[in-house]
Amino acid sequence: MAVKISKLWSNNSFLKLTNNSKLLYIYLATNPSIMTTGVLNVNLDMLTVQLNLSLKEIRGSTQELVNSKLVAAKKYEEDLYFIIKAHFDSVPKSDSSVLKLNRELNSLPKDLVKFLESINISATRKVVTFDEPTKEEVMDYSLSQG
Repeated sequence: MAVKISKLWSNNSFLKLTNNSKLLYIYLATNPSIMTTGVLNVNLDMLTVQLNLSLKEIRGSTQELVNSKLVAAKKYEEDLYFIIKAHFDSVPKSDSSVLKLNRELNSLPKDLVKFLESINISATRKVVTFDEPTKEEVMDYSLSQG
């Protein structure tokens, strides 16, 4: 799963962004290296080459994306991490997703994992249990639907 780019064009906060910020967001959200958690570890030198933007333009676009709440950016040690919460929100709620999320979270710096939890990105959020309805609940629902 991934961020649905087609829906962005009806999102007012996305439409108000500069072209460089739109380009950066689309690059981040569609990057094949993005984790299930929505985290992407980016090499800035490579990013400047791939987007044909200067470091100053990338910093400005990053700030604009952070201000619009489309992206979070955190630096830990020498690594820069972008977090695209919409990507995490698009991940299906399944046991396999939870296993993958746990593996990814264990591979990230502990401070970054704490930050992710603070913005509601965690494996526990993806756990869904199914409570089997009673016969009465099924009957009531069926009657309500005609």
